Amino acid sequence: MLASGSFDGTIKLWDVTTGTQSQTLTGSSELVDSIAMSPDGKLLASRSVTPMLTPENKIREQGKEDNAIRFWDMPTGTLRKTLPNHSGNGNSIAFSPDGQLLASSGVGYTPDGQQILPTSVESGPDGVELLEVATGSVRRALPGPHKSITDPGAYEKQVNCVAFSPDGKLLAAGTLDGTINVWDVSTGTLRQWYTGTDPVTGHSGIIETVAFSPDGKALVTGSIVVGIKLWDVATAKLTKTLTTITIHPPTFPSAWSVAFSPDGKLLASGLDDGTIDLWDMPMGNLKQTLRGHESIVSCIAFSPDGKLLASGGFDKTIKLWRMGK
Repeated sequence: MLASGSFDGTIKLWDVTTGTQSQTLTGSSELVDSIAMSPDGKLLASRSVTPMLTPENKIREQGKEDNAIRFWDMPTGTLRKTLPNHSGNGNSIAFSPDGQLLASSGVGYTPDGQQILPTSVESGPDGVELLEVATGSVRRALPGPHKSITDPGAYEKQVNCVAFSPDGKLLAAGTLDGTINVWDVSTGTLRQWYTGTDPVTGHSGIIETVAFSPDGKALVTGSIVVGIKLWDVATAKLTKTLTTITIHPPTFPSAWSVAFSPDGKLLASGLDDGTIDLWDMPMGNLKQTLRGHESIVSCIAFSPDGKLLASGGFDKTIKLWRMGK
Protein backbone atom coordinates (compact mmCIF):
# COMPACT_ATOMS: atom_id res chain seq x y z
CA MET A 1 0.00 0.00 0.00
CA LEU A 2 1.10 3.55 -0.77
CA ALA A 3 -0.30 6.66 0.92
CA SER A 4 -0.22 10.21 -0.42
CA GLY A 5 -1.32 13.56 0.99
CA SER A 6 -2.33 16.53 -1.14
CA PHE A 7 -3.19 20.20 -1.15
CA ASP A 8 -6.93 19.45 -1.42
CA GLY A 9 -6.96 18.12 2.15
CA THR A 10 -7.35 14.46 1.23
CA ILE A 11 -5.20 11.40 1.78
CA LYS A 12 -5.27 8.73 -0.87
CA LEU A 13 -4.40 5.06 -0.43
CA TRP A 14 -3.09 3.19 -3.46
CA ASP A 15 -2.67 -0.45 -4.43
CA VAL A 16 0.95 -0.60 -5.53
CA THR A 17 0.47 -3.79 -7.53
CA THR A 18 -2.32 -2.44 -9.74
CA GLY A 19 -1.60 1.29 -9.44
CA THR A 20 -5.23 1.95 -8.58
CA GLN A 21 -6.63 4.12 -5.82
CA SER A 22 -8.23 2.02 -3.10
CA GLN A 23 -9.51 4.69 -0.72
CA THR A 24 -9.71 8.45 -0.04
CA LEU A 25 -9.50 9.68 3.54
CA THR A 26 -11.14 12.99 4.34
CA GLY A 27 -11.17 14.98 7.54
CA SER A 28 -9.49 18.25 6.79
CA SER A 29 -10.60 21.17 4.68
CA GLU A 30 -7.00 22.34 4.33
CA LEU A 31 -3.85 21.03 2.72
CA VAL A 32 -2.15 17.91 4.07
CA ASP A 33 1.48 18.90 4.18
CA SER A 34 2.95 15.74 5.73
CA ILE A 35 2.10 12.09 6.29
CA ALA A 36 4.01 9.27 7.98
CA MET A 37 3.37 5.54 8.25
CA SER A 38 4.14 3.75 11.52
CA PRO A 39 6.91 1.13 11.32
CA ASP A 40 4.41 -1.74 11.64
CA GLY A 41 2.15 -0.26 8.95
CA LYS A 42 -0.90 -0.22 11.22
CA LEU A 43 -1.17 3.54 11.72
CA LEU A 44 -0.92 6.56 9.44
CA ALA A 45 -0.28 10.04 10.81
CA SER A 46 -1.16 13.15 8.83
CA ARG A 47 -0.68 16.84 9.44
CA SER A 48 -2.90 19.58 8.07
CA VAL A 49 -1.91 23.21 7.83
CA THR A 50 -4.14 26.19 7.11
CA PRO A 51 -2.42 28.79 4.90
CA MET A 52 -2.29 32.28 6.36
CA LEU A 53 -4.16 33.61 3.33
CA THR A 54 -7.51 32.50 1.94
CA PRO A 55 -7.93 31.68 -1.76
CA GLU A 56 -9.19 35.28 -2.06
CA ASN A 57 -5.79 36.44 -0.71
CA LYS A 58 -7.28 37.60 2.59
CA ILE A 59 -5.80 36.96 6.04
CA ARG A 60 -7.66 34.13 7.75
CA GLU A 61 -9.52 34.74 10.99
CA GLN A 62 -7.47 33.50 13.94
CA GLY A 63 -8.94 30.48 15.70
CA LYS A 64 -10.57 29.15 12.52
CA GLU A 65 -7.59 27.15 11.32
CA ASP A 66 -7.39 23.40 10.88
CA ASN A 67 -3.81 22.92 12.04
CA ALA A 68 -4.24 19.35 13.24
CA ILE A 69 -2.46 16.03 13.46
CA ARG A 70 -4.64 13.01 12.75
CA PHE A 71 -4.07 9.31 13.28
CA TRP A 72 -5.70 6.78 10.94
CA ASP A 73 -5.98 3.02 11.42
CA MET A 74 -4.57 1.05 8.52
CA PRO A 75 -5.66 -0.51 6.25
CA THR A 76 -9.27 0.40 7.09
CA GLY A 77 -8.64 4.15 6.93
CA THR A 78 -10.70 4.76 10.09
CA LEU A 79 -9.92 8.03 11.86
CA ARG A 80 -8.66 7.10 15.33
CA LYS A 81 -7.69 10.44 16.86
CA THR A 82 -7.40 14.15 16.05
CA LEU A 83 -4.96 16.46 17.84
CA PRO A 84 -6.17 20.01 17.08
CA ASN A 85 -3.89 23.03 17.00
CA HIS A 86 -0.79 20.87 16.99
CA SER A 87 0.91 21.88 13.79
CA GLY A 88 2.46 24.96 12.30
CA ASN A 89 5.23 25.91 9.91
CA GLY A 90 7.37 23.11 8.62
CA ASN A 91 6.39 20.18 6.47
CA SER A 92 7.42 17.05 8.28
CA ILE A 93 6.32 14.58 10.94
CA ALA A 94 8.07 11.32 11.74
CA PHE A 95 7.41 8.17 13.76
CA SER A 96 10.11 6.83 16.04
CA PRO A 97 11.39 3.38 15.00
CA ASP A 98 9.41 1.71 17.80
CA GLY A 99 6.24 3.56 16.74
CA GLN A 100 5.63 5.02 20.20
CA LEU A 101 6.53 8.65 19.44
CA LEU A 102 5.67 11.14 16.72
CA ALA A 103 7.97 14.10 16.17
CA SER A 104 6.38 17.31 14.93
CA SER A 105 7.66 20.82 14.40
CA GLY A 106 5.64 24.00 14.51
CA VAL A 107 3.95 26.15 17.11
CA GLY A 108 0.86 24.71 18.80
CA TYR A 109 -2.10 26.83 19.98
CA THR A 110 -4.95 26.41 22.44
CA PRO A 111 -8.33 25.36 20.93
CA ASP A 112 -9.46 28.99 20.67
CA GLY A 113 -6.32 29.84 18.71
CA GLN A 114 -5.45 32.69 21.05
CA GLN A 115 -2.63 31.29 23.20
CA ILE A 116 0.52 29.37 22.40
CA LEU A 117 0.74 25.99 24.12
CA PRO A 118 3.30 25.85 26.98
CA THR A 119 5.20 23.05 25.25
CA SER A 120 5.66 25.22 22.17
CA VAL A 121 6.99 28.02 24.34
CA GLU A 122 9.38 25.53 25.92
CA SER A 123 10.65 24.14 22.62
CA GLY A 124 11.08 27.56 21.00
CA PRO A 125 10.87 28.39 17.28
CA ASP A 126 13.55 25.88 16.26
CA GLY A 127 12.49 23.08 18.56
CA VAL A 128 10.44 19.92 18.16
CA GLU A 129 7.66 18.30 20.17
CA LEU A 130 7.62 14.56 20.79
CA LEU A 131 4.05 13.29 21.02
CA GLU A 132 3.05 9.97 22.58
CA VAL A 133 1.15 8.11 19.89
CA ALA A 134 -1.01 6.18 22.35
CA THR A 135 -2.31 9.22 24.23
CA GLY A 136 -1.58 12.20 21.98
CA SER A 137 0.08 14.03 24.85
CA VAL A 138 3.46 15.74 24.63
CA ARG A 139 6.12 13.55 26.22
CA ARG A 140 8.99 15.98 25.74
CA ALA A 141 9.73 19.32 24.15
CA LEU A 142 13.14 19.41 22.46
CA PRO A 143 14.20 23.06 22.60
CA GLY A 144 16.45 24.64 20.02
CA PRO A 145 19.06 27.30 20.78
CA HIS A 146 16.59 30.15 20.13
CA LYS A 147 14.34 30.13 23.17
CA SER A 148 11.75 32.80 22.37
CA ILE A 149 9.15 32.32 19.65
CA THR A 150 8.37 36.04 19.78
CA ASP A 151 11.89 37.28 19.07
CA PRO A 152 12.45 39.19 15.81
CA GLY A 153 13.46 36.75 13.11
CA ALA A 154 12.07 33.76 15.01
CA TYR A 155 10.17 32.64 11.92
CA GLU A 156 13.42 32.09 10.00
CA LYS A 157 14.63 29.76 12.75
CA GLN A 158 11.69 27.35 12.61
CA VAL A 159 12.07 23.65 11.97
CA ASN A 160 11.13 22.55 8.46
CA CYS A 161 11.82 18.77 8.48
CA VAL A 162 12.56 15.99 10.97
CA ALA A 163 13.94 12.44 11.00
CA PHE A 164 14.74 9.81 13.64
CA SER A 165 17.93 7.76 13.55
CA PRO A 166 17.31 4.03 12.89
CA ASP A 167 17.89 3.17 16.57
CA GLY A 168 15.59 5.99 17.71
CA LYS A 169 18.25 7.57 19.91
CA LEU A 170 18.71 10.73 17.85
CA LEU A 171 16.35 13.17 16.16
CA ALA A 172 17.55 15.47 13.41
CA ALA A 173 15.76 18.62 12.27
CA GLY A 174 16.47 21.04 9.44
CA THR A 175 15.49 24.68 9.84
CA LEU A 176 14.44 27.53 7.58
CA ASP A 177 17.75 29.33 8.16
CA GLY A 178 19.85 26.35 7.05
CA THR A 179 20.78 24.99 10.48
CA ILE A 180 20.65 21.32 11.46
CA ASN A 181 19.63 20.56 15.04
CA VAL A 182 20.32 17.09 16.43
CA TRP A 183 19.00 15.97 19.81
CA ASP A 184 19.51 13.00 22.09
CA VAL A 185 15.90 11.84 22.34
CA SER A 186 16.14 10.42 25.87
CA THR A 187 17.84 13.44 27.46
CA GLY A 188 16.86 16.29 25.14
CA THR A 189 20.51 17.31 24.81
CA LEU A 190 21.11 19.41 21.70
CA ARG A 191 24.07 19.57 19.40
CA GLN A 192 23.94 21.85 16.39
CA TRP A 193 25.35 21.43 12.90
CA TYR A 194 25.56 23.95 10.08
CA THR A 195 25.12 23.40 6.37
CA GLY A 196 27.67 25.97 5.36
CA THR A 197 27.12 28.46 2.56
CA ASP A 198 26.86 28.43 -1.18
CA PRO A 199 30.33 29.27 -2.56
CA VAL A 200 28.84 31.51 -5.25
CA THR A 201 26.10 33.43 -3.45
CA GLY A 202 27.51 33.22 0.07
CA HIS A 203 24.04 32.39 1.39
CA SER A 204 22.76 29.45 3.39
CA GLY A 205 19.55 27.78 2.31
CA ILE A 206 16.41 26.29 3.82
CA ILE A 207 16.86 22.64 4.76
CA GLU A 208 14.03 20.96 2.88
CA THR A 209 14.74 17.37 3.88
CA VAL A 210 16.84 15.23 6.24
CA ALA A 211 17.41 11.47 6.41
CA PHE A 212 19.65 9.04 8.30
CA SER A 213 21.39 6.19 6.52
CA PRO A 214 20.05 2.72 7.47
CA ASP A 215 23.15 2.02 9.58
CA GLY A 216 22.75 5.35 11.38
CA LYS A 217 26.31 6.45 10.62
CA ALA A 218 25.47 9.19 8.09
CA LEU A 219 22.97 12.01 7.89
CA VAL A 220 21.99 13.54 4.57
CA THR A 221 20.48 17.01 4.19
CA GLY A 222 18.90 18.54 1.11
CA SER A 223 18.59 22.23 0.30
CA ILE A 224 17.44 24.17 -2.75
CA VAL A 225 20.40 26.55 -2.30
CA VAL A 226 23.40 24.61 -0.98
CA GLY A 227 22.50 21.20 -2.39
CA ILE A 228 22.89 17.74 -0.84
CA LYS A 229 25.35 17.20 1.99
CA LEU A 230 26.49 14.09 3.84
CA TRP A 231 27.43 14.32 7.51
CA ASP A 232 29.23 11.88 9.81
CA VAL A 233 26.87 11.36 12.74
CA ALA A 234 29.57 10.40 15.24
CA THR A 235 31.74 13.47 14.61
CA ALA A 236 29.15 15.94 13.21
CA LYS A 237 31.63 16.61 10.40
CA LEU A 238 30.65 17.34 6.80
CA THR A 239 32.04 14.46 4.73
CA LYS A 240 30.79 15.24 1.22
CA THR A 241 28.75 17.63 -0.89
CA LEU A 242 27.13 15.83 -3.81
CA THR A 243 27.65 17.40 -7.22
CA THR A 244 26.35 16.39 -10.62
CA ILE A 245 29.61 16.99 -12.47
CA THR A 246 33.24 16.60 -11.54
CA ILE A 247 34.68 19.52 -13.49
CA HIS A 248 34.92 23.05 -12.10
CA PRO A 249 32.62 24.73 -11.22
CA PRO A 250 30.43 21.94 -9.79
CA THR A 251 26.66 21.94 -10.04
CA PHE A 252 24.73 21.68 -6.77
CA PRO A 253 21.39 19.84 -7.15
CA SER A 254 18.48 21.73 -5.62
CA ALA A 255 17.02 18.98 -3.47
CA TRP A 256 13.49 18.95 -2.07
CA SER A 257 13.45 15.32 -0.92
CA VAL A 258 15.92 12.53 -0.15
CA ALA A 259 15.64 8.85 0.78
CA PHE A 260 18.07 5.99 1.34
CA SER A 261 17.35 2.54 -0.05
CA PRO A 262 16.83 -0.07 2.72
CA ASP A 263 20.29 -1.55 2.15
CA GLY A 264 21.90 1.90 2.19
CA LYS A 265 23.58 1.43 -1.18
CA LEU A 266 21.50 4.09 -2.98
CA LEU A 267 20.44 7.61 -2.14
CA ALA A 268 17.56 9.09 -4.13
CA SER A 269 17.06 12.85 -4.34
CA GLY A 270 14.04 14.68 -5.75
CA LEU A 271 14.99 17.92 -7.46
CA ASP A 272 13.31 21.17 -8.41
CA ASP A 273 13.59 20.49 -12.14
CA GLY A 274 11.40 17.38 -11.93
CA THR A 275 14.24 14.86 -12.04
CA ILE A 276 15.36 12.26 -9.50
CA ASP A 277 19.05 11.55 -9.04
CA LEU A 278 20.27 8.17 -7.81
CA TRP A 279 23.62 8.21 -6.02
CA ASP A 280 25.90 5.28 -5.20
CA MET A 281 26.62 5.21 -1.49
CA PRO A 282 28.83 5.73 0.39
CA MET A 283 31.02 7.25 -2.34
CA GLY A 284 28.32 9.68 -3.44
CA ASN A 285 28.80 9.20 -7.18
CA LEU A 286 25.87 9.98 -9.47
CA LYS A 287 24.60 6.68 -10.90
CA GLN A 288 21.44 7.61 -12.80
CA THR A 289 18.92 10.38 -13.38
CA LEU A 290 15.21 9.53 -13.64
CA ARG A 291 13.00 11.83 -15.71
CA GLY A 292 9.21 11.87 -15.73
CA HIS A 293 7.89 14.64 -13.49
CA GLU A 294 7.16 18.05 -14.95
CA SER A 295 7.76 20.02 -11.76
CA ILE A 296 9.37 19.85 -8.31
CA VAL A 297 9.71 16.32 -6.87
CA SER A 298 8.57 17.08 -3.34
CA CYS A 299 8.61 13.59 -1.81
CA ILE A 300 10.23 10.21 -2.45
CA ALA A 301 10.26 6.88 -0.62
CA PHE A 302 11.61 3.38 -1.21
CA SER A 303 9.46 0.30 -0.67
CA PRO A 304 10.57 -1.86 2.30
CA ASP A 305 12.21 -4.39 -0.05
CA GLY A 306 13.95 -1.64 -2.03
CA LYS A 307 12.55 -2.81 -5.36
CA LEU A 308 10.34 0.24 -5.93
CA LEU A 309 10.79 3.97 -5.54
CA ALA A 310 7.73 6.18 -5.21
CA SER A 311 7.85 9.88 -6.04
CA GLY A 312 5.33 12.70 -5.79
CA GLY A 313 5.55 16.06 -7.46
CA PHE A 314 4.06 19.50 -7.79
CA ASP A 315 2.73 18.28 -11.15
CA LYS A 316 0.04 16.39 -9.14
CA THR A 317 1.33 12.98 -10.13
CA ILE A 318 2.71 9.99 -8.25
CA LYS A 319 5.17 7.75 -10.06
CA LEU A 320 6.53 4.31 -9.25
CA TRP A 321 10.02 3.43 -10.45
CA ARG A 322 11.33 -0.13 -10.56
CA MET A 323 14.85 -0.29 -9.21
CA GLY A 324 17.43 -2.38 -11.09
CA LYS A 325 20.06 -4.54 -9.49
